[in-house]
Amino acid sequence: MRLGAGAAWLGGCTLASQFLLLGTLPLIARLFGPEQFGIYTLFVGVLTVVGVLVGLRYESAAVVAADDHSAAGLVVVVLLTGVAMALLTLLVDLAMRLGWPDLAAELGIEGLGVALALALFATAIQRAVVAWATRQGWFRLLGMSQLAFNVLMVAGQLGGATLFAASARMLAWSHAAALALSGTVAFAIAFAGRHRLLLHSLSPRQLMALATRFRRFPAFMILYGLMSTLRERGTQLMLGAVGGVDVLGRFALAWRVTGAPNSLMYAALGPSFFAAAARGSPAGNEQLAVQLVRFSLVLLVPAFVFLAVEAPTLTVWLFGEQWGPSGRMMTLLAVPMLVLAATGWLDRLFDVYQQQASALALEAGFTALVAVTFALALRLNPTGDAAIAVFAAVSAIYYHVYVWVAFRRAGLSVTGVARLAAAGWLGALAYAALAAWCAGHLPFAVRVLALLCVQCLALGFWLLRADGWRLLRGSLREHQ
Repeated sequence: MRLGAGAAWLGGCTLASQFLLLGTLPLIARLFGPEQFGIYTLFVGVLTVVGVLVGLRYESAAVVAADDHSAAGLVVVVLLTGVAMALLTLLVDLAMRLGWPDLAAELGIEGLGVALALALFATAIQRAVVAWATRQGWFRLLGMSQLAFNVLMVAGQLGGATLFAASARMLAWSHAAALALSGTVAFAIAFAGRHRLLLHSLSPRQLMALATRFRRFPAFMILYGLMSTLRERGTQLMLGAVGGVDVLGRFALAWRVTGAPNSLMYAALGPSFFAAAARGSPAGNEQLAVQLVRFSLVLLVPAFVFLAVEAPTLTVWLFGEQWGPSGRMMTLLAVPMLVLAATGWLDRLFDVYQQQASALALEAGFTALVAVTFALALRLNPTGDAAIAVFAAVSAIYYHVYVWVAFRRAGLSVTGVARLAAAGWLGALAYAALAAWCAGHLPFAVRVLALLCVQCLALGFWLLRADGWRLLRGSLREHQ
């Protein structure tokens, strides 16, 4: 499948997934409440942190391997790590049940060890599918698998809450079961008729040889993944420990809403850009990256500005009074999340140009800075408002620096993307002033119409005056 069609498929399926998640989020938030949502956030946090070790990043190596035989061997390595992490999780869960049963009950995580083990093994299956489908250009399969996971998860969470009880356990088990079922079906489709290729890769000597040959990926990118994951989840744990599980639940809601566009853009562009850039020229990759960032800003700036201005009103209206503080958190998080959504998929440049050491150094420094500043802000203001503001400011600066370093280490010019950043922020400030005025003088329905008008004007300018579609299509054709 061509790059443009692949990105369109991934984008369409991810967009449908995000509409489903955000559309049902008000109902889920009202059913479960901040406390249960906070405990579920702890489950997802542990899954995310431990999940960094699943695959050992060999799934990225499978995309760029010289032949399918080597790629299949790397897929087997990914699956074996999933088995190992699932078994280790079951052992830890058994130890907690026998040694510290009261602690698990106090944290509200009793009975979730098996769900975590299932989710970890399902993560390995999912990453194997992503690696193989990205290598083969089967982006339609990736999109449909992602959509199926979200449909199954939401159906399980809502159905479980209706039939049984609205608890964090129901949220967690629905998550794990949906991941396992969707991943298994996608794996069966991706490797249909290729089981012999996988079986021939089971030689221990061959697996060790492949693991050694591609050791650069786990050597740097596991630590990189741990840094970014521990930063994100560590701040949540600190917030929950100081402010309480309900505060963590409200922050998790704000994070999910503001992070939804990043999930959309990364899922749509990340695999496609990685597959294209791995085989493209530096000049072609630079042009493609700049045009994709340009298009991302056109789509995202109006929506994020509207969210930042209207978040307090939207939160109470959609989720209820108990979630009101999440609105202020969304306003703060909208700034860094705009930058991340528009540029987050550029992290693939470090893989393409073998600059993982630079990515690791960046993440390590940023993680240390966030941990220190977040902890100090929490100490001064235990409610968490100051800590979230500090986190948002530091993150916004860092995401700009990250893009600059990614381009420089890849040997690409930063001029084009720097101009885009300046234009994007000038446009965001102008629209923010307009949106703030509208919020004080116009009804909400009229303000929504104003947002749609601004979005249409931005897309029209990109299409007609800036010749955006022609330039983006030209960059895509160069990578066919």
